[in-house]
Amino acid sequence: MSSAARVPEERAAALVHAAGSGATLALIATPEVRRDPGLSHAAREAVLAAIATAAPEYEPGPGSAAVTLRAVLSRTDALTASGSALMREWLDRIAAQAR
Repeated sequence: MSSAARVPEERAAALVHAAGSGATLALIATPEVRRDPGLSHAAREAVLAAIATAAPEYEPGPGSAAVTLRAVLSRTDALTASGSALMREWLDRIAAQAR
């Protein structure tokens, strides 16, 4: 089953990093005999639930189009580096306004 992004790419990456770092630090700080071996799995599942959904949950319109285009922008070489940076900024603004 494919999934759709529930949040923008940068936020998803930040959530994965935060959960991974937090779970790691929590496990390190807990004495080995008291560690929950399922903690990292539970943290991963919570993050996946926060960032992905089984089916797209969006209203068709400029916001969802901006998120989609932003996700695949790196697949084109039609823009210069500065053009790509400007396009990313515009798409991020459009997506943020739609939330």
